[in-house]
Amino acid sequence: MRAAAVIGLLLVAGCQSSRPAPAEPRVSGPSAPSAPRGTAADQHPADEKADAGVDFAASVRAALAKQALPAVAAVLDARSGKALALVGQGGVDASSTVLRPGSTMKPLVAFAAAKAGVLGPQHHVTCDGSYKKAFHCFDKHGDLSLSQAIETSCNVYFFDLADQMGTARLRSGLGEFGVTVPSDARLKEKLVKDFPPYVGTGEGPYGVTAETLATAYQKLATELGAHHEAVYGEITKGLRDVVASDTGTGRAAGVAGLDVGGKTGTTQGDPDKPVDMAPSTGWFAGYAPVGSPEIVVAVAVVGGGPGGKSAAPIAHDIFQAWRQ
Repeated sequence: MRAAAVIGLLLVAGCQSSRPAPAEPRVSGPSAPSAPRGTAADQHPADEKADAGVDFAASVRAALAKQALPAVAAVLDARSGKALALVGQGGVDASSTVLRPGSTMKPLVAFAAAKAGVLGPQHHVTCDGSYKKAFHCFDKHGDLSLSQAIETSCNVYFFDLADQMGTARLRSGLGEFGVTVPSDARLKEKLVKDFPPYVGTGEGPYGVTAETLATAYQKLATELGAHHEAVYGEITKGLRDVVASDTGTGRAAGVAGLDVGGKTGTTQGDPDKPVDMAPSTGWFAGYAPVGSPEIVVAVAVVGGGPGGKSAAPIAHDIFQAWRQ
């Protein structure tokens, strides 16, 4: 069996029933001003990188190589969805290695909830560190708006939102982004009633490849640009603040002068092992410029810990290489 498949099976199989979702701590890194970068009408950097694909892929490979751990990166043209680079190292593959997505699912869940009429722009949730006693956040965030919940990666906000959605609407909503959530028939009986909170935070028995996640964010960027209601603006604000805000979890992905938006994720590995012994995967998924997307990036570092510390710096290097 290929190493990529083994890692995918280890990280996707099973699901915890009461274990806290992994933390998304604040991290330090380069700040990113929120002003979008403009380009001349006849110049499109994504097109230029597609034409010079070998050179850009080499830059992506070099960014991954700064991590000694297994890692993958998928980079797409945000307008066409064309792959600019699909790179992996350490036995994992951007197109075939399946990993739990973690908190990178939160903006997708928010979009699905808004589209279903479950979520409005004024929706607030108070996080006291736990939800129904069985599900836990890594902090007590207090009262949060949607954009603040995305920015700080609050689990309680999305446990509650996913519960309101229910499994069927979550499955349908995420399916529109190419993310497959297993049917109830494939779940253990005791997991069915607790399934929505797991799905809402990307910790259930389902997974994505880096290419799948990049494609999902390419669609998210397109859809957010096409919807002008306030609730969708809240999602966009949250994605931008993840990178640009002092309290955002993905500051390390920021590039000065480039308007980057995205989401970090940190997922537990083997759910049958204690949390402190389970290998974790760090994610960053995002795009730039936020106001007029041209490039989408999804990065995962297997065993890398918090996505803000492991994957976001790689995303920074990729955005920087694309911009040059």
